[in-house]
Amino acid sequence: MYRGRENTPEGQNAIMQGQAALQQQMVVERNAVIAVLQQELLAAAEAWRKKNPKIQMVVSKNLLLASDPKMDVTAAVMQEMNRRIPKFPDLPTVTVNRPAPAQPARPAAKPAQPTK
Repeated sequence: MYRGRENTPEGQNAIMQGQAALQQQMVVERNAVIAVLQQELLAAAEAWRKKNPKIQMVVSKNLLLASDPKMDVTAAVMQEMNRRIPKFPDLPTVTVNRPAPAQPARPAAKPAQPTK
């Protein structure tokens, strides 16, 4: 799209389609990152639990109605999490192709002059 055509209906439509496509891709990438982090957190919690055999389970705080604060192992599990190096999927490659330049409008052909 060329400068000056952004406010045309076609230009606005192209901009909206581009924004929607980027927003959809952002949601996909965000969900991929969240999935990796959740897997890493589960693995870190399990690794910490195995190092502490007296602990039978690790439960998320938001699932508890009440508990003794001394039982909170968040800091220990986060230390385990910080030792890990998550492997995120590669980001997509984006290529933007410039549209072909607009051809200048040709002047209308002059009507033929009647011959005398």
